[in-house]
Amino acid sequence: MDPERLYARVPSDFVGDVLSFDDSAKTEKNGGYGSCSWIVWRLPTWDIEIAASAHLSSTTVNIAEYTGMNHGVAAALDRGITDLIIVGDSRLAIQQSMGVIACKKDTLQVELARHKALTKQLSSTRYLHVLRTYNPSADALATEAKAGRAILNAERNAELRVLNRIQEVLYVDRGSAKAKKTAPNITAVTRNQAHRVRFEDNGAQNSAERNSAEDNSAEEPQETPGAEETTREPREDQGNEYEVSYQAPEVHRVVDPAEAAAEPGWTPSAQDVDPVAVQAERRNGISKAQDEECRWADSKTYLRGQIDQLTRRRAYNAGKVGDHFVLSEDGLLYYVGRRRGRGEPTDDELKLRLVVPTTLIDEILQSCHNSLEGGHQGMVRTYHRVRADYYWIGLYADTIKHVESCEDCSTSKSKPHLQGYSPGNLVSERPFHTVSLDFVIPLPKTTRGNTALLMLQDHFTGFVIAKAMSETGALEVAKVFEECVLRRFGAPSLIRHDRDPRFMSEVFQKFSEMM
Repeated sequence: MDPERLYARVPSDFVGDVLSFDDSAKTEKNGGYGSCSWIVWRLPTWDIEIAASAHLSSTTVNIAEYTGMNHGVAAALDRGITDLIIVGDSRLAIQQSMGVIACKKDTLQVELARHKALTKQLSSTRYLHVLRTYNPSADALATEAKAGRAILNAERNAELRVLNRIQEVLYVDRGSAKAKKTAPNITAVTRNQAHRVRFEDNGAQNSAERNSAEDNSAEEPQETPGAEETTREPREDQGNEYEVSYQAPEVHRVVDPAEAAAEPGWTPSAQDVDPVAVQAERRNGISKAQDEECRWADSKTYLRGQIDQLTRRRAYNAGKVGDHFVLSEDGLLYYVGRRRGRGEPTDDELKLRLVVPTTLIDEILQSCHNSLEGGHQGMVRTYHRVRADYYWIGLYADTIKHVESCEDCSTSKSKPHLQGYSPGNLVSERPFHTVSLDFVIPLPKTTRGNTALLMLQDHFTGFVIAKAMSETGALEVAKVFEECVLRRFGAPSLIRHDRDPRFMSEVFQKFSEMM
């Protein structure tokens, strides 16, 4: 599949038409009705050429998505449009239309055949799957149609233009207008279409604010080497990418120690170390450590698209989990956590977590627990601290084992001050106030046919009564209790046992019948 066709991207000055569609449907038990919407945009001004919606009395989510997409293509053909970019948040409808995944359901095959018949009338068709967050205009239109309050006029079209966010993922050149120099690009590659989302470094906004303040206060802005804002651009030869904006750290001049020592009055300083070079060397070491493990090396090979270098079994195993990993441009493997379910993932759930090779696990645990920043927190806090930034197989078990084996925690921390009361600490006030009951089974069969031993013990005196039995049914237990306890010592206030409550209920049922 051609990546350009699989993942449509255009420059900001592109002139053409874009179709966005969406649906809103109820499940069958809640009525089974729904709606769909379609909007045709004219680029680069993003004027609305067509905005429409339809109420569907009986539908499903996928059928509603197909219906909206097909109505939008038909409307574009009626206006004489020949080149169209189709944008939506339905991964199934878009990828089935492109032939990426197979369509096996009869009802969807009908809609798919209709879509192919419509797109054959177009000169070119490109697709782009986006998250629902970036398609709010069509989503709002479909929601209003389902509720039966769709109003389309000039004022409403203006509101839809304000809601529109498709340009944030459609345009290739979305970099900052202030960026005057090109820094090394860092591209995270994934083979999963649903992972198309923008991740921003935590320091990007702070850096942008500092740059804005400096531009406003300084009459003549000065350029600092390496301090310009850098925006990661997607590569054309790859399908899905995470786009990360970050502020490059200030680059210090690297001084040769031998040359610097010859200078009079020279003393070693932290300024002599290039942090960028150190970070690059560190990342290179982690990448090599990942390549030494077969599991991670296969995943990286799969994400690069070099499947022919793997055996069939290794390629299959890497493909099963390939949707959960991304690969940066410098060769580091990251894990993308996703919650189970059909809902759209949040930004926290899509956070990149570095895949830690086995040789570096102890170092990560030392840093997150034993260091000054770790603070020797407990098991749960340490686990969540590690899980926030790192990933490996068996992370929870390794974290618990490390915390339990920490000498400082086991020797310095005191026991919990508040200890819960045990429900088993029962105090007897008199003989046979509390009686424990239990069986000893199975035992060898005696000459009298006994195979079990019923044990009765008084908690106050420790007196034990043992009764051999051939049957352990409810009636037999009730007879032994009457013979050994009730007739000799009276009725106890409490009976402790580990039998099934239904069995003991039957025992006392038989006992009441006997009385």
